[in-house]
Amino acid sequence: MARDEKDDPLDLKGSFAGAMGYGQFMPSSYRQYAVDFNGDGHINLWDPEDAIGSVANYFKQHGWVSGDTVAVQAMGQAPGAGERLQKLNTACRSWQQRG
Repeated sequence: MARDEKDDPLDLKGSFAGAMGYGQFMPSSYRQYAVDFNGDGHINLWDPEDAIGSVANYFKQHGWVSGDTVAVQAMGQAPGAGERLQKLNTACRSWQQRG
């Protein structure tokens, strides 16, 4: 991948498992689905246009049809999540007031 795009391999940052860019593509998925969507001659998964185009290409290659849903709305929340969030917001406001 670095060789194909003439990137320094030490500049390519990923997760601990190797997923890279906005779409969190693994190297094997990069080869199959990443595209130069902005037309600059370089595939860059950290560029929003290339990342969106690459994710769209991934969806299309997996059978997604225009107009179909892309995501499913989450229903509910983890028990106690609201209370924990309220405590966190209160703590943040307290620290902000202290400067």
